[in-house]
Amino acid sequence: RASSFLGVASEVVFLDVTRSGGASPTLILDGPFEREAKPSESVLLQALVTLAPCWDPEAAALVRFAWEVARVWPTAAGEAAANGTTLTVPSADSAASAVDANALLNLATESKSSVLIRPGTLVPGWTLEIRTRVYMETAPSERAEALLRIVVVEEPLLARIAGGDRRVGSDADLVLDASASSDPNMAGLPLSFAWTVFAAGNATRVSDLAALRGEAASLPADANVTSPVLRVAPGTLAPGVWLAEVVVSRAAIAPQSAAVLLEVVAESVAQVAFPPETPAKVNSVWVLPADRVLLQPTVTAEGGQVPEGGWVFAWTAAPLVAGGTGAPLDLASPLVTSTGAAQRSLALQSGALLAGATYVFELTVLGGAQPARAGVTIAVNRPPFGGVLNVSPRNGTEGTTRFALEAVGWVDEADDMPLRFAFGYSAS
Repeated sequence: RASSFLGVASEVVFLDVTRSGGASPTLILDGPFEREAKPSESVLLQALVTLAPCWDPEAAALVRFAWEVARVWPTAAGEAAANGTTLTVPSADSAASAVDANALLNLATESKSSVLIRPGTLVPGWTLEIRTRVYMETAPSERAEALLRIVVVEEPLLARIAGGDRRVGSDADLVLDASASSDPNMAGLPLSFAWTVFAAGNATRVSDLAALRGEAASLPADANVTSPVLRVAPGTLAPGVWLAEVVVSRAAIAPQSAAVLLEVVAESVAQVAFPPETPAKVNSVWVLPADRVLLQPTVTAEGGQVPEGGWVFAWTAAPLVAGGTGAPLDLASPLVTSTGAAQRSLALQSGALLAGATYVFELTVLGGAQPARAGVTIAVNRPPFGGVLNVSPRNGTEGTTRFALEAVGWVDEADDMPLRFAFGYSAS
């Protein structure tokens, strides 16, 4: 039981300890006893074993492992609601089904020191207590066991509109596609969509598009505003700036929205669109080329005819600041991009973006009757912050002193939690 300086005490926690005869291995599960996990992420469970001194070091090959889900319970109900290993899983027909957690995670097949729980396996809103047993193959009675808890947290829905902000001709079919929206908690569950198009005056792109909502446009009856894809007939939207917003929802989870700015002009223009897989959030620094920031919008000519002289591309990028955008990036600099600002694709260099900032990227395409434009807003992830590394003792003797390393106070943005830690050292 723990008590605060105000005299507030926690519940009593009991821990059963079984003392062995001295030949049992010592088992520790890497990480904290209770940890949070997201359904869309993988979870690595690692058992660390130390042989009893009476065993030859080569006997490590004789160590065997057994993993199982010991108990489950709805997190909101608390541990008192634990009753076996059965949990309920939502299904596409809205009827939840009962599933045994051991069958769901398939832990019984794992006889190794580590277990990887794959993305899409854990069910949000449930807490799982997992037991690990370790024993010697030639002496099964010499064993040890340990427990850990996984609290599966619910992730917000992902609402996405393909294409980004764009300029469109009033005489063209307008297609707004939110089919890339998803539920990271449970694949296959149906989502509901609700579209609205608002007048946005003479607004330009800002960080809070919701602040631009004006009068809602009157869409024709054949415009299916509850479909993932909204099709707006030519002539429906008058020239001007419009805000198209979709609200994505599912039962028992908070709805999420996405919005794009539409600049409608009287003339026909080429269609510039960013693909659905364009990231909404990126890292400032990367090592692998596959992790780089690469923007590859498509350009479709009006009438399908590419202009005789070809397209001319011009990129701009600037960080969002209060009231608008800040100083633009020098996209012609090889320190910022590897493609320059005059190609259809834009590839950024590692470290070119400021961690924690949000940038507006816009591509203008010349060559048609009117310039075509599209833009996208991308946030830059920042590393965990606010913490320190404590080392005790600060000095010691090589090969003799046992050092304790503790990472304290580290936090991050909500959608990047929970944190993972890795310790290391270097000789100097």
